[in-house]
Parts: sequence; C-alpha cells; structure tokens
Amino acid sequence: MFVKGSKNIVGEWIFYINWFLPVYLILLKFVLEERAISWISYVLYLGLTILYIFLYRPIMSKSVFVFLVIYWIMLALNILIVSYKSYVVIEGGTNFLKFIIPVLFFSQISTSQLEDFYVNFYHITLKHMILILPYYYMTRNEIIDYGDFSVLTSLLLIVLMIGIVIFQDKILIGIIGLIITFVMTTLFSSRMPVIAFLLVTFILVFLKINNSSFRIFFISATFVVLTVCFINIEDILSFINKQLIELGIESRTIIRFTNDIGEKSILEMAGSSNRQYIWSTTIEYLKERYFFLPGGFAAIRGITDGNIYFSHNLFLDLFVMFGIFAVPAIFFVIIKIYNLSKIVEKKVFLSFCSFFLFWFFCSLTGAHFLSDSYAIVSWSVLFFTKKQVKEI
Repeated sequence: MFVKGSKNIVGEWIFYINWFLPVYLILLKFVLEERAISWISYVLYLGLTILYIFLYRPIMSKSVFVFLVIYWIMLALNILIVSYKSYVVIEGGTNFLKFIIPVLFFSQISTSQLEDFYVNFYHITLKHMILILPYYYMTRNEIIDYGDFSVLTSLLLIVLMIGIVIFQDKILIGIIGLIITFVMTTLFSSRMPVIAFLLVTFILVFLKINNSSFRIFFISATFVVLTVCFINIEDILSFINKQLIELGIESRTIIRFTNDIGEKSILEMAGSSNRQYIWSTTIEYLKERYFFLPGGFAAIRGITDGNIYFSHNLFLDLFVMFGIFAVPAIFFVIIKIYNLSKIVEKKVFLSFCSFFLFWFFCSLTGAHFLSDSYAIVSWSVLFFTKKQVKEI
C-alpha cells in the first residue's frame, strides 16, 4: 500500500490528502459559502504542512533549499517593487501552500521508488471514484458548476489511465472507473480535460506498443476513426446532444463543442470562453515590457484589478513571470526530462510523461504551472526526487 523502503508512511498519506483536498473542499458547498470554504482551505493546507514538518522534520535537500530561497527572494522583491502587493502576497502564499508538501514528500524518496508510488496512487484514486456520486448530485441540483466537477474528474483521469495502461493493475475495475470518469468529464466538465486526456491516451498507447507493425496499424486506425468523426462531427454531436436532452441531461461540453464547429478561427473559439480577451490583455502587457522584463507574481491580476488571475496559457504565463528568461527555463526543463528518461524504467517515465503532458495540454488554455496539481507533482518528480537508477 505504501512506497517500499520508505519510512514516510504518514507523509505519503498526507500527500494523498493534499492531492484530493480541493475535491473534499468542494463537498463543503452542501453547507458552506464560497468565502468560508476558501478560508478553510488555507487553514487545512497550512495545517497539513505543519503536521508534515512536525512529524518528519525533513532534512532539506540542496535542491529544495535553493528552490525555496529563490522563491522567497523573488516573492519579497516582487512585493517591494509593485503596487498590487496584496495580490502578490495572496498568489505567492497560496502557491507555496499547494506545492510545499509534494516538494518535501518527493525529496524524501528516490526515483527507484517512483513505480511503487504511482501504483499506490492508482489504488488510492480508485477508492475516490465513489465521490462521483455526490458530485453528480450536486451538479444536477446546481450546487456546484462545471469547474468544480472538473476538479474531481481531472484528478482521477490520468491516474486511472496509467494504472490500467502502464501498470496493468486491477484492470477490470480500473477500466470501469475510467469509462465512468471519462463519460462524466465529457458531460459535466470543461472541454480541455477531455481533449488533453484523449491526446495523452493516444501518446501513451502509441509508446506502449513495441511492435512497429502494430504502431503503424494503431496510427492508421486512429487516422481513419478521426477522419470519419471529423466529417460527421456535427451530426454526431447533434445526435448525442439530442439523446442527452431526452434523458434530461444538459451537457455543457457537448453544447460548447457543437457551437464551436461553426467558428472560423481558434481565437473566435477562444472568444466564446473569454480567452480572447484574456490573451489580448496579456499580450498588450508583454508588448509594453518588450517581452523581456519579468513581471513576477500576480502581474495580470494586478493590472486587471483582480478580474483576471493569470493568462490561461503556459507560454504567456512564463513570459509574464520570467520575461525573456522563460526561454532558457524551457530548454532547462527539456534537458531535465531527457536526463530523467535515462535513469528510470520505462513504466515510471511514461507515468511521469502522462502527468506532465496532461498538465501541458490543459495549460494551453488554463492550468497554471505553479498551482495545477499535475504540474506540481511533475516538477517535484523532475527536480526534487533523489536520482537513483532502480536495481534490476
């Protein structure tokens, strides 16, 4: 049930609670207002962090120490320089509370233990499938919205996928759980998790196939299916939507996909979800800084008086925060990923890639690189685990 050879059993449970904490907090909407839940979230994140440090008093690795020093120096300088200090404090503090437990947890395990971690993570995630029932009830009764539902299904999808495809563990119950989760995601969640999941699934299955002939067949079959779906997409979506309406179900995702068919460009499609305004606002900000000067924390929130939290695009977010230094940062990450591929088993690397790519695809229209759960785990594995080749 736990990472083999790890003395950090309670810490592992704290990590899992930290991962699913946003899901638990949304359940409180049965009885509490949004503001009260927000305050409770700060208290719980802080409490989990204090508990973890108290129980383990982790010896801080050099990489963690350097990262935290740089992070707090950047945050302090940011607060001193800008006028929107409260936004910087809120964003910097919130991000810290979200990432500190994963950073500390992964700094205490080695890359050779990651396979056990991913399998355990899959088992824990299977147990959280039961939460789809109250989430479905809350959605149908308009207690929560599609964004809240996305929190649950996004945290389930990829972990279930790697358990089935990569580790082939508890396959039957895993497949049933994955199908239910994907259907519910398609019906009640955001569009991007659906697209990201399909892209990651294609890449993962392709990489899992070792036979070149099967790979060619898989690509060909996928191309044929996509071609048929693309040609008939309007009829397919209309048919699905009609059947759902007869069942009394209104799917935001299906409706938005249907509406987007007639749009002429990506920007026009983005405009239907306010992305066009967010992106144009961000680009104007970057132009004023010649795409060179770093903006630091909460820059977009500051210039829009809190109306926009961040730019909803990974590359824009990077240039807003780091300026021109975003370019070497991107290359540095690519090098780190390549180095990781050389020291871990294929299963572990595919698991890492599944997390990383799901976040990456979602980040193109939303997920932030410092606050998204998949991003935080990816950075923690990439930069803070003890690098050790697994013994055979």
